[in-house]
Amino acid sequence: MTPSAKTKTIRHRIENESRLPTLGASWRWWLLPALLSVALAAFFVDPFIGDWDGLDYTINAVNGSPSTMALGRLLFVFANHGLYLIAHAVFNLRVDQAYLLFKYGVMAQAPLAVIASWTLTRDLTRSIYSATVAALLVAVSPVFVIYSGQVMTDVPSVLMVTVALIIHLRGLTSGRMWLVLLGAALLGAGANVRETALFFGPWLVIAPFVCGWKLRLREIAWTLLACLIFLIMAFAPFAVWYAMDLNSYRMAWHVWRETTGAEIARHPNAREVVWVQEEPANMGALSFVLPRLQRYAEGLPVRSVKRSASASPATGSAKAHELEQKTLLALAFATRAK
Repeated sequence: MTPSAKTKTIRHRIENESRLPTLGASWRWWLLPALLSVALAAFFVDPFIGDWDGLDYTINAVNGSPSTMALGRLLFVFANHGLYLIAHAVFNLRVDQAYLLFKYGVMAQAPLAVIASWTLTRDLTRSIYSATVAALLVAVSPVFVIYSGQVMTDVPSVLMVTVALIIHLRGLTSGRMWLVLLGAALLGAGANVRETALFFGPWLVIAPFVCGWKLRLREIAWTLLACLIFLIMAFAPFAVWYAMDLNSYRMAWHVWRETTGAEIARHPNAREVVWVQEEPANMGALSFVLPRLQRYAEGLPVRSVKRSASASPATGSAKAHELEQKTLLALAFATRAK
């Protein structure tokens, strides 16, 4: 495809009028945020498996079986499975130490995610100052710091999505369609690390025309092809695994329905189903569990008890924590009037 005149103009301006130093030449700008992310991850690293999801991921990765959550997190699980097989074969790593391998694997990705964030911001803003501020904000983000030291998908997802967006954007601005399609494929694959990558799908539709593409048949065709590749990479791995029912995965994925129904049957006089968690509303299993409880509660009302949404998993105050704990327990055992 021959890029439109506007795309050529944008590319000419980027390459000739506002040329920026390469990533290697800019190391003084991104090195500090990257090292800061390593220091914070090491300081706050959880010595145990951490979040309950971490145990699930560790067991799945050792066994080589996808998670039963959402799309299965296949890429995250099988990347760790491959890592475990190599470490076990080369270093005779014991199975009870696998979570340490996965944990430090995530920690190693933290500075890479910060550098990728720096690069994406630099490419978008054409400013190394804005890029450095953005990288610092990522590096000190409480959620990023906490999950940099756990066997969780958050940091790998940031790295995967950011790299995909960098490649796609550079394909758009340079007119290299293979980069556009590669970026779309990686973005779709990112949904197999964490499903939140799907929220970046609109980027594939909007970004080309922001970068100067015109609403012509050829440009629309490339955009639709990128979207198709994105959807295939996002959903095909789970669909294939589910359809083939490898390791009885289908039954495990649907176990929520059976176990929820069996538990409700044990309480014939129940008036409601309550999900209680200590974590804030935007953390823990709430977003995964609540829709399923509502679906399988057999007509019973479903409510949740949790802390208010927060950027930090802890209050930082013993008194505030104690007060919140008492409130959670009071709400958890409160019953609705008949």
